[in-house]
Amino acid sequence: MSTQAENRKSALLAEIEKLIAAKTSAAQLEQAKLFVAKYCNGVDAEDFVARDAAEWAALSLSHLAFGSEFQRGAPKMRIFTPGAAENGWDAASTVIEFVNDDMPFLVDSIAAVIASHGLTVHRLLHPIVPATRSATGSLDTIGKGSLESIIYLELDRADARGRQELTAEVEAVLASVRAAVGDWPEMRERMRADAAALASADPENAALIEWLADNHFTLLGHAILDPKGQPTEGFGILRDDPSSLWDKSFAKTAIAHLDGDDRRVLILKADRISPVHRRVPLDVVIVRRDDGSLSLHAGLWTSAALRSPPMEIPVLRKHL
Repeated sequence: MSTQAENRKSALLAEIEKLIAAKTSAAQLEQAKLFVAKYCNGVDAEDFVARDAAEWAALSLSHLAFGSEFQRGAPKMRIFTPGAAENGWDAASTVIEFVNDDMPFLVDSIAAVIASHGLTVHRLLHPIVPATRSATGSLDTIGKGSLESIIYLELDRADARGRQELTAEVEAVLASVRAAVGDWPEMRERMRADAAALASADPENAALIEWLADNHFTLLGHAILDPKGQPTEGFGILRDDPSSLWDKSFAKTAIAHLDGDDRRVLILKADRISPVHRRVPLDVVIVRRDDGSLSLHAGLWTSAALRSPPMEIPVLRKHL
């Protein structure tokens, strides 16, 4: 990053502040300045100076206006191709703007959907903005309050049908992210409960389940299958369809494979692609409970798990 680019960025920020003052009412000016500072400060200087002050002012104020009304718990998204006459800036790309409660996995999950459509992200802004809102979702103050993810993406141009399909898929992924993050504490407790239940009869597999719960497995979904293979409850990404990991006939096969006293834990890949974090087949840890039901923990190996020495991993260490 060159000193020249940094100096040019500082000059542009000063110009942007003047433009904002000219475009914003006195009552809203301080809030607008705080938002635009959050919006622009994290941008690499070399990238920042590729646009002029008028474009940055229009772009950031547009996103602020879009987020002026937002109900927590209901992600807000729009996809469009900006033009100078209508939006105040031009982009040779399709633009997606988001306002969402801040939570893990948002950017990587959205980017994975975009990549699955064969589209490339050319610019990403992701300021985290503290904000307070009224009961109806109107923006009150910026700089304090609950954290909100403000995401701006520029990607390859998509036609009307492509934008419609992308919108539907991204909205579904955002719902999955929210479900996984919201249910994570309960899912982790259930994994640890499975470990505790195994401790006396199968201490090594109990240690493995506890090791997974200790930041070695990104829990995204949990479900219980009764002894006949029918789902009885689901959490996270398995809330709405607990049996969506495999073909319907697989549950009976898994129950048969775990039948008896010699095997209580099974780890395998699902047919379902993860909608959250990384777009790869889900990993599933299945624990047979004493009542014959199956406890399914769906998620992804963490980087900490993949870096762990084999001699530190329960069960695996017994085979070395």
